[in-house]
Amino acid sequence: MHYHFQIHEDEDGLWAECVELEGCRTQADSREELEVNMREALELYLDEPVGTNLVHPQPVSSPPEECVKVPVSPEAALPILLRGCRISRRMSQEEMRRTLGLKHRTEYARLERRCNPTLSRLARITDRLRDFPIEALRRRVFCPFHII
Repeated sequence: MHYHFQIHEDEDGLWAECVELEGCRTQADSREELEVNMREALELYLDEPVGTNLVHPQPVSSPPEECVKVPVSPEAALPILLRGCRISRRMSQEEMRRTLGLKHRTEYARLERRCNPTLSRLARITDRLRDFPIEALRRRVFCPFHII
């Protein structure tokens, strides 16, 4: 899972803005520093409690010039994907809790916040939600930024 950042250059240095997430911006003096800052800005933005207004990344049909993909950590991606799955099914957190067979609503609510679920919990999610995009949790560590 990744979001897209458009890179700009001006007299003060480099800056980048996320195409999908309004207000997610960062700046730096070098390209290397900007790449680190883009990942950090994205993680901080995704960490904020935004309710159901979070935009899920979509393929960019005609990317702007100097647009790069910035990967999301699995810890941040899981809540986004799970919340999106629940909303697309028009389910409440309580209905999703029952679907997943969890005992308490807080168990499910914790999954929609940044958490580190067990493998058995992930297996339960993918068993009960057959179309859950678990592959989106993979992170390309060897080459984190891809120019589109």
